[in-house]
Amino acid sequence: MGFTPSVLFRQALASLPRGTPLSTQLLRDRGLTAKQVGRLAESGWLRRLGRGVYLLPGDELNREATLAWLGTQVPGLHVAGKTALGWRGVRHNLAFKERLVLWGDAPARLPAWLTTAVSATYRQPTSSTRRFHQAWASRPCQGGVRTSSYRRQSARCWNC
Repeated sequence: MGFTPSVLFRQALASLPRGTPLSTQLLRDRGLTAKQVGRLAESGWLRRLGRGVYLLPGDELNREATLAWLGTQVPGLHVAGKTALGWRGVRHNLAFKERLVLWGDAPARLPAWLTTAVSATYRQPTSSTRRFHQAWASRPCQGGVRTSSYRRQSARCWNC
């Protein structure tokens, strides 16, 4: 006999964000215990991405929602480099396969489920590049995802 989801999960299902990684903390806030979440994953009601991270079955990861979720896990995470320039419309050459360049304030490792879904790299400024990195301001752009934009004193606006 198959596992039937609890009433709490069926109620939470309507309000859970689609395409967003679901942490065990988010599911706990909706009233589900770790044991219930584990049983839901075993029975196919949730798809396990990694340790403590799930996705609703049939959903594809949304890039902006995934980066916004990852930003809650990594301090100072923002999109940088060619990716940020491309998102702001500055680049004119298209890449064959877009590589997501991420920077953050703390040492961190991107989860394996993210790097298999998206070609991504993460960097942290070193002591020699910290001043240069501080010249770049991070502000929300696409869907609340922070991207780099150089602070300029000219009249030309580089912001989106």
